[in-house]
Amino acid sequence: MVIITSNNEKELPDAFLRRGFLHFIRFPDDATLRAIVAVRFPGIKPALLTQALTQFFALRETPAPCCPGCTARS
Repeated sequence: MVIITSNNEKELPDAFLRRGFLHFIRFPDDATLRAIVAVRFPGIKPALLTQALTQFFALRETPAPCCPGCTARS
């Protein structure tokens, strides 16, 4: 079994799509991330978690200065 990840920057080649199985996994929403963090860090203060997730989702929405993995420098 081979697992290939994609960041959706480019379409996967037709030959791959014909021979492989494509399964899209949606990024976790706020409630799911809270549940994940609660399992990993059971003693986290709710205010800290809220602040961290607010910052995280804000950063996730911020456009990158360059495409991920790009070696071009501005």
